[in-house]
Amino acid sequence: MRRWSLRFYTIGSCLGAALLAGCSGSQPPNGAPATMPQSRALAERGNNANFKLLYSFVGGDDGAHPAAPLLDEDGTLYGTTTVGGDAYATAGTVYSITTSGSEKLLYSFTGVPNGSNPTGSLIDVGGTLYGTTTLGGPRRAGTVFSVTTSGVENVLHKFGSGTDGVTPAGGLIDVKGTLYGTTIEGGADNEGTVFSVTTKGTEKVLYSFRGEPDGNNPWSALLDVAGTLYGTTNFGGAYNLGTVFSITTSGTQKVPSTASAESPTAATPEEA
Repeated sequence: MRRWSLRFYTIGSCLGAALLAGCSGSQPPNGAPATMPQSRALAERGNNANFKLLYSFVGGDDGAHPAAPLLDEDGTLYGTTTVGGDAYATAGTVYSITTSGSEKLLYSFTGVPNGSNPTGSLIDVGGTLYGTTTLGGPRRAGTVFSVTTSGVENVLHKFGSGTDGVTPAGGLIDVKGTLYGTTIEGGADNEGTVFSVTTKGTEKVLYSFRGEPDGNNPWSALLDVAGTLYGTTNFGGAYNLGTVFSITTSGTQKVPSTASAESPTAATPEEA
């Protein structure tokens, strides 16, 4: 059974859509006024007393298209942009912003060798921030990185070697000082992986997905529930419609049984 190759199609589509929206998505339709006054646009939204715009990205050196949630560190917020930065216009950034709207560029990714296009959220482990880039690195397969709150970055792991994972999009979680995440592709069957990595950079593939029956192409972050990790796959499973799975931190994986489930009536999405 063929499956979607998501590494560049999905990432590229998401980033392409964001760039398209930024470049032309706000253009009025034919016959509409060239511009709408901001005051009128805001007035048509009703009462905005509870809303406050803190910062608008301008692209280029500043960064553009932040896709991941923010991280709060003692009242200062930290996040990433998927593109922009002062080294490569498409590589992305790490930034900080105060709750009053003062933004600062902390780090610009450069693609090779340190990664590009971060989409997952940052996490804090002992005062240092950790995250993933979906692409970039020497094999263009993504990286795990650390960055201090003052902007000193370090690459902990570069994906894409052997049966290692490829394209970590969901970010990381911290379980007792060890970091865990997923890759969309790569692994023994190129269907995606669950991996662990220490804060020193020692990485291990805990599980390689197979498509059936366990799923393939995990996109989102894992969830820690009392020491067991839970997650989802976009595709695969009994009907190629995705799965929910659990996995121990040692790599024992389990997908809930679908033996008693009825086959869905909706057609399975066509695979490329």
